[in-house]
Amino acid sequence: MSDNINYPFSFRSGATFRNPLIMAPMTTSSSQENGMISREELNYYYKRSHEVGAVITACAYISPEGQAFQNGLGASNDGQIASLRQLASVIQAGGAKAILQIYHGGRMSRPEYNGDVLPVAPSPIPPIREWAVTPKELTHTEIEQLIIQFKEAVRRALLAGFDGVELHGANTYLLQQFYSPHSNTRSDRWGGNRKERMQFIIEIIRGCQEVIANEAERPFVLGYRFSPEEIEEPGIRLEDTFYLIDELCNMELDYLHISLGHYTKSSLLDSESNEPILNQISRYINGRIPLIGVGGIKTLEDVECVLKTADLASVGKALIIDPLWAKKILGRQGNAIQQAIRVSDKETLVIPPILWNQIVSIPQWFPVDFEDNLLIEEHTSKNKRVFLLWHQLIQWYKENNKATATLLKDFNISQAQFEILARLVETDKVLSQQEIAKKLLVTQGNITHLLSKLEQSGLILKKKKWKTNGIHLTDKGHNVYTKVAPQLNDLHIKYFSKLTREEQKELYALLSKLNE
Repeated sequence: MSDNINYPFSFRSGATFRNPLIMAPMTTSSSQENGMISREELNYYYKRSHEVGAVITACAYISPEGQAFQNGLGASNDGQIASLRQLASVIQAGGAKAILQIYHGGRMSRPEYNGDVLPVAPSPIPPIREWAVTPKELTHTEIEQLIIQFKEAVRRALLAGFDGVELHGANTYLLQQFYSPHSNTRSDRWGGNRKERMQFIIEIIRGCQEVIANEAERPFVLGYRFSPEEIEEPGIRLEDTFYLIDELCNMELDYLHISLGHYTKSSLLDSESNEPILNQISRYINGRIPLIGVGGIKTLEDVECVLKTADLASVGKALIIDPLWAKKILGRQGNAIQQAIRVSDKETLVIPPILWNQIVSIPQWFPVDFEDNLLIEEHTSKNKRVFLLWHQLIQWYKENNKATATLLKDFNISQAQFEILARLVETDKVLSQQEIAKKLLVTQGNITHLLSKLEQSGLILKKKKWKTNGIHLTDKGHNVYTKVAPQLNDLHIKYFSKLTREEQKELYALLSKLNE
């Protein structure tokens, strides 16, 4: 913990990061259907691997049935080793250490991503989610098989050339589910009090350490990520987390990585405490094991503040917005850091298409700048009239988005949900979930959530077997669409009707660039 932010950091295993800045693990939902890395993801990681000390990948599933995301990265079979080797290589080519995060979704796994296989969990208790199904309780034999699958994923990471593995024990996935009194009500050796609920985690760590000890030919990092609290009742509380930390410190891991929305965040449950949880965790650890801080780190001041409490700083959104973020931080050029996703920088940011579409379409997730200079020179330079209309179009787009957002707020639906209504109206037929996801270029998980909200509002109707029979627009849904859509039609009345057919094509091409 130091005011200096450009120094190497060494771990118990002997591995060294060139500096304490880490790219945080962030889901991209952009791998191939078979779990192999995509070219777009490789470019995305390479772009952001320069200057940071390490890159922790998006979580890789250790079993096909454990996927909580569509198009996730796989580490579940030996056929994926070549794919993993590509990923490790591009990260290391940028000078960063490559850390593979591995996980199993447990009851957070989604049947639609796993061949309609029912999720498994410590106990048959569904998560508190709108889409949740009741999971199957794991047998003793199945638990032992999962431990083997975690070990095998570590072996594959070693063979692929990674510099380490992070066990994803946070964000309500399987490892956390075993420790949580909400999701684990077992009465055998895998459940009960804190010590008994820890057994699955301990066995996995021991198994992974055994693989590393037997097969690693170089220093290899093993870390663990955790969430300090749960909102569920009963659920994990800070006292439970302190016990977890004690046990993990005894396991001789390389680091602990906390999961927080913001590094200044205080307790979810203790309204009388204003002290950031990161501070409380750091004080309790008291130097026994390196701690990675995370959450809302954007500026040089944020980095310095986190590194006064934690040993390393894990950064997510800031590196997506500005791939040169770490270079600017290390050079103390904070004023040069990009503060928002600029749509005109789409190609240079090399963000995978599905992730890009989520970023620019989900309100308030990322700061997105639809700036006035969003011009594609090869299109606009040919026709001055189209060039001028393009400027007007950008202004209309901004104003119309605000007006539409205000109107949608009255109906308690989002822009993305309105787009679903629009697709149902435009096609004038029943659409499946998969068809809607494809048309909007978003993941099945996001579509599932959006459709659930629309059904609750009475705007759509789903059959019991709605994946097969499709989504139906209700009269109420059609009425909402007809009240909002006229604002969108103003575009054609005000601008497109003034253009020739060729000019319309020209401007449509520009508009498509904006919406890609």
